[in-house]
Amino acid sequence: MGSINFTPPGIWTGDNLPIMRGMNDACVDLIYLDPPFKTDRKWEGTGKSVGASFWDRWKMEELPEAEHRAFAHVGPAVQAAVASGEETHSPSMRAYLTFMALRLVEMRRLLKPAGSIYLHCDPTASHYLKLVMDAIFGNASFRNEIIWHYYNGASTSNKFFGRKHDVILFYAGEANKRFASLIREPHDPSSGWMKTSSRTDYGEPHPEGKRVHDVWRIPSINNMSKERTGYPTQKPLALLDRIVKASSAPGDLVFDPFCGCATTLIAAAKLGRAWVGCDLNPKS
Repeated sequence: MGSINFTPPGIWTGDNLPIMRGMNDACVDLIYLDPPFKTDRKWEGTGKSVGASFWDRWKMEELPEAEHRAFAHVGPAVQAAVASGEETHSPSMRAYLTFMALRLVEMRRLLKPAGSIYLHCDPTASHYLKLVMDAIFGNASFRNEIIWHYYNGASTSNKFFGRKHDVILFYAGEANKRFASLIREPHDPSSGWMKTSSRTDYGEPHPEGKRVHDVWRIPSINNMSKERTGYPTQKPLALLDRIVKASSAPGDLVFDPFCGCATTLIAAAKLGRAWVGCDLNPKS
């Protein structure tokens, strides 16, 4: 695919790999992606998102032949990281990581040297994806494994402790210092909020609250929320608002290659950022 008419804002429908291949090098300030999680199930949209369904099932023989050929050129470190998925998990994990690696290679090309990328996943594949991210972006670019703790709602099992979090892998260029101090949350008067990290030079609590750490306690979207669209894996606007504020400035370009119901793009627009996104399903 040749170059595309890359004039934000815009949403493209289709496979994000050829779309990204048509975009210019080093043109994006912030990438957030919420790709399939390797759940081996079909997700169905409801309400406003009826028809926005997708299979999160992976087989090597179902990957396009062009992707098999392209993977031969991703480099030995990436290939080794992907191969570890088959050796320690399954051929299905290798297929998933192959799909992801090809797209992450393109995202590395699109990202500016001081840009940031946040990959949203869960413990099913987060440790394998981190190996792939280290191979593509470099382990020196790793900043945080952010834990999104969605504390609301029920999650119980007799086989394991209830699962109440997702993982967000955060990588950024060395020149990107923006995330370090701009994001704050309200002080909790009972939690030692007079610590040095939360105080001004005058020894008083910072008026905008304490600095945010790597566990983000943000509720998921409940079934009665006006925010809910029915998209099966919709994330809360508050989560994307924090990411966009932390790693971009007004006028910067934010890109979501798996944009779904477009929460990232809405957050970017509200905060004065330029935005582009793409999704495979036109009903998303």
